[in-house]
Amino acid sequence: MAGSRAIRRPSSPWRTLLVAVPVLAAGTLLVLWAAGGWPAADEAAGQKLTEQPATPTATSTPTSRPDPVAPRPRIGDCRRLQWSDTRLEVTEAGSLRTGCGSPHTAETVATGRLDASTGLNPASDPDRLVSAVSRECRSAVVDWLGDGEDTYELSMFAYVVAVPTTRDLAAGARWWRCDLYATASEGRLTRLPVTTRRVLAADGGGQWATCVRGPLGQDQDQVVCRKRHDWRAISAHRLGTADQRFPGRGQVLDEVRTACRDDVTAYVDDPLEGFDYGWLRPTDAAWRGGQRFALCFARTAA
Repeated sequence: MAGSRAIRRPSSPWRTLLVAVPVLAAGTLLVLWAAGGWPAADEAAGQKLTEQPATPTATSTPTSRPDPVAPRPRIGDCRRLQWSDTRLEVTEAGSLRTGCGSPHTAETVATGRLDASTGLNPASDPDRLVSAVSRECRSAVVDWLGDGEDTYELSMFAYVVAVPTTRDLAAGARWWRCDLYATASEGRLTRLPVTTRRVLAADGGGQWATCVRGPLGQDQDQVVCRKRHDWRAISAHRLGTADQRFPGRGQVLDEVRTACRDDVTAYVDDPLEGFDYGWLRPTDAAWRGGQRFALCFARTAA
């Protein structure tokens, strides 16, 4: 599953319309100039996997299977994933392990076994696999990065679920894994350090946070904050529990608008001089997909 930060796409950067609100100096008019929500999640793509049962033989001697081509993944393995791998619901990028001292774009933070509960054939029902392992993956990612759920939501980190290739499945491989990655900008993954273990806990400057270069709006250019940017995500707010129904657009907007105005007021040096702030909030469809967080943005020069 390509990593969003919610149950469904635990892994990709936030891509949606944003609301931007200029808060002007005393005596001037407050104007709301843009609004929006999340687009539909990317459709699953990629090569289909085929479950291949063993062929019976004419003798009573059991047949032997060749060893899987790709070794069973281990937590802490480093990999060279491509942008296209992270756009899939489930990726087959199974043989891309590399030394963590070499250039790499992903790190494995959780592994498990394909069994009856997750589905033996990811191609026939990838949603079942994603549903079965996403909670474990998300929890592992948050623990691995080391500074809690809110900081993870603010970051450009995400994850994707990986499974064996068709060849490895035929050879007997039955593992799944969760690969952590970070987006540098649209279409480009960033090179990771030797380990990402507790990297957010040590990131006092917020270089991994989500920022926007240029104006907020439908086609905003999201970048990791160590790049030049004009808007920075400064706080994240959980809007409801996992089993809570969508409370309605008006209630969500009221809650997000108030929270973000208060957060950015506290964030800027002198709120009396006026400031601009914005937010990213889940739509009804995104809520049904598991998203419960809103992000608050402040205009910043960097």
